Amino acid sequence: MKMMRLLRRAIALPAAERRTALVAAGALAYVTLALRICPFAKAIAVGSVPIGPNKSDTAAAASIVRAVKRASYAVPWRTVCIHEGVAAQLLLRRRGIPAILCYGTRVMDGDLKSHVWVTIGDEVVLGEEEAPNYHLVATYPRPVESSTSRPFSSVKT
Repeated sequence: MKMMRLLRRAIALPAAERRTALVAAGALAYVTLALRICPFAKAIAVGSVPIGPNKSDTAAAASIVRAVKRASYAVPWRTVCIHEGVAAQLLLRRRGIPAILCYGTRVMDGDLKSHVWVTIGDEVVLGEEEAPNYHLVATYPRPVESSTSRPFSSVKT
């Protein structure tokens, strides 16, 4: 029943949104596979592709994020924030939008919890509901380290 409802809703979408949602579903499949078979460091870097030709605009970014959320709901496997975040980052960066994947943690009821969100500049575009509750641990792609960003990096041992 759910599949028929999703199919009817997909057909009712404008062609451009339908195409973007299908691309997002493909990206989610690719990311899910990478997270299952690759070491974490390699899988998380899947979305850190070089930025494509700069076509940066907020409407395109919003369309991509909406398509990833839509596809995440529709695919027949379980997706969580890490799948959505890496897929959104991959698609945004291919479109020339400098998306950064943020990885955060917090301790809740004695358990370590993690969350992934995507930012463009200072704006959180995906995962914004939970992001303020987490301590930022890493960003992808990682910022370029300079000799001044690492204490004592110039000290010879």
